[in-house]
Amino acid sequence: MSRRSTKPARIQPRLMSGGSGSLVRNLFLRGRQHFREARHQARYLRRMHLGDPGVLPDFLLIGAMKAGTTSLYDYVRQHPGKLPATTKEIQYFNSPRHQRQGERWHRAQFPTRARIDRTSEQLGYRALTGEATPQMHLPSYAPLAAELVPDARIVMILRDPVSRAYSHYRHWYRHSLRFPKESFWEALQREGERVTRELERLVRDRGLRPEQALRYSSQTRGRYADQMDDRCRRYLTEHFRPYNRRLFELIGEDWGWPS
Repeated sequence: MSRRSTKPARIQPRLMSGGSGSLVRNLFLRGRQHFREARHQARYLRRMHLGDPGVLPDFLLIGAMKAGTTSLYDYVRQHPGKLPATTKEIQYFNSPRHQRQGERWHRAQFPTRARIDRTSEQLGYRALTGEATPQMHLPSYAPLAAELVPDARIVMILRDPVSRAYSHYRHWYRHSLRFPKESFWEALQREGERVTRELERLVRDRGLRPEQALRYSSQTRGRYADQMDDRCRRYLTEHFRPYNRRLFELIGEDWGWPS
């Protein structure tokens, strides 16, 4: 006769499907984000108040969102000559709240000069540091970056805008409590209404002028933000065609996207 184990069964967390499951998942993701922010803040406070706050970044990975910036940043971070910031996205040049804390706050997010010099001596070449906040299209980003880190290298990764727009939609569908649970086609058709609401929020909450808010909204949504159905693909292909043509003319290369 076999003996039955008296050890209690290990309970694995399980998220339910449907509306309640989506809510539980979103709450879990929100809690995880708060934990990461708290850890980031602890690192910042340690650097801010215990000595040299740090150097300025050597490079800025500026986007675009849902185009692979996280993967690219992770690849760069694996290089021994790249020292990490406190977090991937410092959110300084695009955040008035962080900007009010000044340059010292920004420097506190990066390694100290002593650590850079020590690592450089060990490697035999100069170590670098940087961050990846994919928000350079915001009105404040480029002027502030040009003023504070004029010599920083700008790194950008681009993606077929049709695929990027759908990826953006899926991101908000999964992670946002405010995002309506509608199909991609319905989201495209209601984009004008959504942009209007976003404009009002940006003018009210961030103090942007209407023309600044319009620029922010249209570009962060990709001028719009399972498998994408053919109707959506055709719609977005035609929408982005002239923008692709302008991009290829600017860079002098054709990447094969419909133009």
